[in-house]
Amino acid sequence: MNLTPIRGNIPEPTTKDIANRHQLAKEVSSWFVRRDGKSYEIDNLNVALSKPDVQRVCLYRIHQRLL
Repeated sequence: MNLTPIRGNIPEPTTKDIANRHQLAKEVSSWFVRRDGKSYEIDNLNVALSKPDVQRVCLYRIHQRLL
């Protein structure tokens, strides 16, 4: 299956882009764990999080680190 980008040509990721993605993935993976198909915050393993919850927490934490 060939997929066509909606916004035209997307440039290939640079070495820096790939390094940033790896750094971001490593950071986010230190915040959450998956168990039985559910996501949990490392600090609170008693409460399962939905996908929107995980996305919201990630955006908030990334925003806080960039300030």
